[in-house]
Amino acid sequence: MREVIPSLLWIGNAADVRSKADTLRHEIAATIDLAIDETPATWPHDIIHCRLPLIDGTGNSPALLRAAVEITANFVSAGVRTLVTCGGGMSRSVAVSAAVVARLESTRLNDALQKVAATGAHDVAPGLWADMTAVFEQSPPDTERSFLLATVDTFKANRRLAERAVEQTSDQHLHIAVDDNTNSIAVIMKHVAGNLISRWTDFLTSDGEKPDRNRDDEFVDSFRDRAELLSYWNRGWTVLLDSLNGLTPEDLHKTVVIRGEPHSVSLAIQRSLGHTCYHAGQIVQLARVHAGDNWNVLTIARGQSEQFNRDHWGPTGRS
Repeated sequence: MREVIPSLLWIGNAADVRSKADTLRHEIAATIDLAIDETPATWPHDIIHCRLPLIDGTGNSPALLRAAVEITANFVSAGVRTLVTCGGGMSRSVAVSAAVVARLESTRLNDALQKVAATGAHDVAPGLWADMTAVFEQSPPDTERSFLLATVDTFKANRRLAERAVEQTSDQHLHIAVDDNTNSIAVIMKHVAGNLISRWTDFLTSDGEKPDRNRDDEFVDSFRDRAELLSYWNRGWTVLLDSLNGLTPEDLHKTVVIRGEPHSVSLAIQRSLGHTCYHAGQIVQLARVHAGDNWNVLTIARGQSEQFNRDHWGPTGRS
């Protein structure tokens, strides 16, 4: 019998679950018996005993695997000292305990398995582990990939809004601020590009605030013409999209640093997305002011929502 989570979770074999002396010594209050061939152990009424026989290989029902993990996790979460056993104490009990650790500590299954395996002898059946992985990690990778794809789409949508607004802005108006306390479109575009270059160059391996970045200079209009402005703007977006498209679902579990402060990759992505969308909205609003009556709407025109709904969703539309 060996301890996996201090004072809460132990792993054992068929002999351990029948050794009342050991269980009493460790003050075990619940046992999870995963053995399928051994005769079930008998226990006093004051000890909870759950028998969930698992095949030491592939072929276990997802419901049974989930039940074994969730029941054990619920006991541990409630502070119930729990012993998980199987025939040899090296495969089924290790696999279930690893899934419990992954759930309670919000870690990946393979990371949790390494942690549990480090406590003692182990020999988890590949088929059993494949089934366990299919039950508990089938959805997250798809969700994480969807998150990355949706993030790319949202970045691109806001870039296009800003660029469609800039297309309606004269060269002169690109460099005009509405008052002394605001920035021109050109300055905002320069700041967005500078921020993207700094944050997304070597995104996973270096601080997001690069030593060679001059943030204050980003608020100085230094562009000679529209072509030079768009070239710098496009450079920022290229750095962003090249880096973002290179991320994998596994990268979302990593940590990056911005100005020395640790961030989860997901948080760093959301910070960058929020910052970029905020300034894209500023660009659109300024372009709208400069265009006056010559403005071509970028989304649904004012007063045209019902007509848009009828055209796209049918005669009754949607709320």
